[in-house]
Amino acid sequence: MIIGTRIWAGILAITFAVLLTGCSDEPDAAPDSGVSPAPSDQPVNIDERFEAPDKNKFSPNVLLADHVHQLYVLAWTHSKQLQEAIADLVARPDLQAMESAQRLWAEAHDAYLLASIADLLNISHPVLDMAQSAPVVIHNSRTRIDQHPMIPGYLDSVSGYPKSGLMHAEVAIDFDTLNAEHQFSDSAYVTMGFHALEFMLFGDPSMDQERFLDYQIEGKAEREAKVAQRRAEYVQWLTGQLLTDIALHVEAWAAPEGFYRSYVTVLRKDDLADSLTQAMEQEEAQGNDPDRKQHISAEVSAQRLQWLQRLNALLQPQTPPEPEDNRPNAPEEPGKT
Repeated sequence: MIIGTRIWAGILAITFAVLLTGCSDEPDAAPDSGVSPAPSDQPVNIDERFEAPDKNKFSPNVLLADHVHQLYVLAWTHSKQLQEAIADLVARPDLQAMESAQRLWAEAHDAYLLASIADLLNISHPVLDMAQSAPVVIHNSRTRIDQHPMIPGYLDSVSGYPKSGLMHAEVAIDFDTLNAEHQFSDSAYVTMGFHALEFMLFGDPSMDQERFLDYQIEGKAEREAKVAQRRAEYVQWLTGQLLTDIALHVEAWAAPEGFYRSYVTVLRKDDLADSLTQAMEQEEAQGNDPDRKQHISAEVSAQRLQWLQRLNALLQPQTPPEPEDNRPNAPEEPGKT
């Protein structure tokens, strides 16, 4: 997917902070917004969270943690905008609302993919990375957020099978049920995350009917109206769960006691630099994988690599600028005396 203008605005703001600024030693805690834990519902202004740099006060490790945290805040913010677009679609299922939701899905997913470069550091979280199949099914958070590939017919209508999937079944649309159904007997049976939501918004492209029509209830027979209602309930549940899961990563990178932040800030700088070097090598090697290109566009893949390079640059020794009086005179331009 192509990165949208609003994501670029957020990226540029963080980039400016990487190059020119440091951060406060007591960043604002994420306020309660109804999705717990979560950052503010207000639009993110990255610059407000940074003060003038003080190289003696802020270690490179802390600066790196701050910038990863802000990438996750940006991902959460775009997912919140997606949630609002989904609410509009459910209230007014027409072409304009559907196209808006589709566009914001792409922006939110791209923002998450940028933030998830932190996964390449291979830091194991005691809760977010937990996974088990019994007695209670637990999926790690990344599997809940971005599992792919998936079998679309597990969720809803596909060409040749107009009544397939959970939308045409009687199963409950709630966490316990959908968590149990997620990857049930097959890793491609996906009921949670961005890609489940992607299919619910875009549908099967080989089917002729405009996707927004599948969300309209009025004028349909009882059975078709019930399926349309289930679709509406499901996409709202999906976006709410995405916000909750991404917010866990926001919190884990947040000051003062987020797990990832605490881990990164006590690492030896050389060890952290080695991890980033390995991450850059891995990202570069995967950039030409044709299967990966179905999930991450070439543009986003390039941005992920650039962000890893920027984070790595934070760990490199900085040469302070020479005092004005000690700088060599600029050479005269040719032809001037």
